[in-house]
Amino acid sequence: MRGRTCLALTVVLSLYFSMAFATAPDKKEIASLHNDYVKVLEVKETEQTEEKFINDGSKAALKHVPFKNISIVAELLKKPPMKLDTVFSSNKKIPELRVCIYERNELGKLVREGTCETFLFETLSSGSIGTASFHFPPDFNDYGIKLADKQPNKGSTFELWTPNESDAK
Repeated sequence: MRGRTCLALTVVLSLYFSMAFATAPDKKEIASLHNDYVKVLEVKETEQTEEKFINDGSKAALKHVPFKNISIVAELLKKPPMKLDTVFSSNKKIPELRVCIYERNELGKLVREGTCETFLFETLSSGSIGTASFHFPPDFNDYGIKLADKQPNKGSTFELWTPNESDAK
């Protein structure tokens, strides 16, 4: 009984301190998160649990494991340029729609390795709302968000031929 009480107290205290020192982006930082194609509207953090099998010495036990879910909601400002490799694949290949989360070090600077996701939009039309979701351990507190910068032009975008009046003559 004593071991379970200590474990419960430890979990409660760790959740309290992780929530107390969490530094989610404020409204000014969220307003600055935009590029030519997307504008971030909202960043939501939620603490959730999932059931996982954890190896406990000689046997595996099903336990509730906490995690932090960070959802970023964005509006599509204009349709990104479509290259041949993105037309026949999903939206996940469009680099202009990527968002990355980087952990901050002790000095407050973003570390090099981050986790990136692509905003998922129902349609790629101006005004569409899309989301990107990230799963992190519950002690993931101090982080920064960056959107993809303008991509270098590695080739021209293709245009479909459409008939015009000069072709009809």
